[in-house]
Amino acid sequence: MKKTTTIIICYFIFTLFFVSGVFNFTPTLTEVYTEDPDKAMFLDQLTEHKLQPVNTIKAVGNDSLVENVYFIVEVDVSFVKDKSECSIAYPEQLISVEQQGNTLMYRFSDELISCSDKLIEWKHGPDGNVKESDIQKDSTIEYSIQHLNGEKEIVKETCVGYQKKIRIKIKMLETPTLTVQQLPKHQLLLNVDALKRLTYHSSGDLGLADGSRIDTLQVVGYPNLSINNAGIKLFTLNCKGLYNTDVANTVSISTDEQAQVNTLLISGKGEVQGLDESKFKHIVITPQRGKELAVNINPIKQKLVIK
Repeated sequence: MKKTTTIIICYFIFTLFFVSGVFNFTPTLTEVYTEDPDKAMFLDQLTEHKLQPVNTIKAVGNDSLVENVYFIVEVDVSFVKDKSECSIAYPEQLISVEQQGNTLMYRFSDELISCSDKLIEWKHGPDGNVKESDIQKDSTIEYSIQHLNGEKEIVKETCVGYQKKIRIKIKMLETPTLTVQQLPKHQLLLNVDALKRLTYHSSGDLGLADGSRIDTLQVVGYPNLSINNAGIKLFTLNCKGLYNTDVANTVSISTDEQAQVNTLLISGKGEVQGLDESKFKHIVITPQRGKELAVNINPIKQKLVIK
């Protein structure tokens, strides 16, 4: 009898501690598919704003609040030739933007962060009336951009493995150098013809447009890199932990048929996967002292001299 009573009391205490949050879990956004949500968030409604010339794009803040909501932040950068054409389009309900000199900073909005303890219903499509299940069936999604001139543009996008996405569209004045610092689950799509130097600090994804030409690409972190059909003279990859962590991780590199990299310099620790050596003329690997750096090469199709 005493033993049974003790078990019941212990169970009650554990439940009380669990409910009261004594374990100090990080608050996260919660998805809901009911008809009575606390908050509705519109993913696919973008508004365009004027932008001054910049050469640095930086994500600031903390991603911890959105770890349990499976969306990504996609920053799509293209160049324009006239200062008057510079602009940035983003969902104002979800993102806030600030420019300081040549640096453009974006973060999650106060409205989104304030929903850490609320049930969120994510609205899809230009009018917010598209069901997520329909998007998954059709593999397409439409989103809207409210342009500076008052016109509303409807854009259709093909989805491969649908994932909730916050889009940021940047039209920036052509610049010889560009530096981008992003957080996990953020990705950069670079639709530019030529750059002298691109510096990318992130463990997110980097995708280069077909035909892009970059003199020097400097990458720090453990991102997924889609070189596609770009041409790069010097590609330096420093595999190291970011965001105050020193944990070794994996970098994935994918290339298409017309990709061409003159020299690839890999340093740090961890692992590099997906390397097609036929797309790289020279590869130099320098592990961090006292650490291991594994480089996995795809099936070799031609003569390869190692050392």
